[in-house]
Amino acid sequence: MATYIVLASALAVIQFWVIPFLINVKNLNWQMSNRDESLDDSVLLKRARRAGANILETLPIYLVFCLLSIVEAKDISEPAFYWLILRVIHVLCYLLGIAYVRTLAWLGSLGCLIVMGLSLI
Repeated sequence: MATYIVLASALAVIQFWVIPFLINVKNLNWQMSNRDESLDDSVLLKRARRAGANILETLPIYLVFCLLSIVEAKDISEPAFYWLILRVIHVLCYLLGIAYVRTLAWLGSLGCLIVMGLSLI
């Protein structure tokens, strides 16, 4: 489970920092400055930021469930693995603007959280 915690943390860093930075790399001077004036964000950058905000809905719960599974010595690795995969699919679909697959990935990841929670009861 520790591996899944590390992978989920890496996914969060990629979503919160790496992807928006890479999308906005053309404005590197602005990113390294005081940022006194604002820039107009591209559609892709706005999507990346929304995807980063979206993972905050479930990431804390996921991490708590993973830690609880370690403490209680219960194996929830399968739904934890699928949650990670579905969240990667979710962010890719979010960035590419694939609405219905994105929603299915989100619903699947929510289902994985429910299975994880029920397994811990």
